[in-house]
Amino acid sequence: MKIFIYMFIFSGIMALLYAGGFHDLPTGDLVSSIIANGLSGIKDSGIYTELTALLVLASGAIIVAGLFTRSPDFNLLKAGFVATFLGLFIPDLLWFYDKLISYGTWYAIIASIIFIPLIYGFIVSAVDWVGGSD
Repeated sequence: MKIFIYMFIFSGIMALLYAGGFHDLPTGDLVSSIIANGLSGIKDSGIYTELTALLVLASGAIIVAGLFTRSPDFNLLKAGFVATFLGLFIPDLLWFYDKLISYGTWYAIIASIIFIPLIYGFIVSAVDWVGGSD
């Protein structure tokens, strides 16, 4: 599968966890602002500034790369989105795993059965994407 499909899957899982009562997610403020205010709530969160800065820096890097090469690589811009997503998702996943361990090891085992194949698929998809076959 494509890397962005995995990103949507993981984002949906985190939104479902928030809607299911886990309001202390590390990215819970972002999710709550989106749920409460719609997409306009992103502007009030800190992620809006980070995404804007990322887009400006990535666009500038692509323009500079375009000056020195024949065709700028759009993958540079997509790499910034993937890196930002990983920065948001990994703390949520670690938090969720710690939360499940506090409930009991059985819950952590069930979550591992669900998340390990997804994480493995995300890594394989990322390698394929970097290699150019995605």
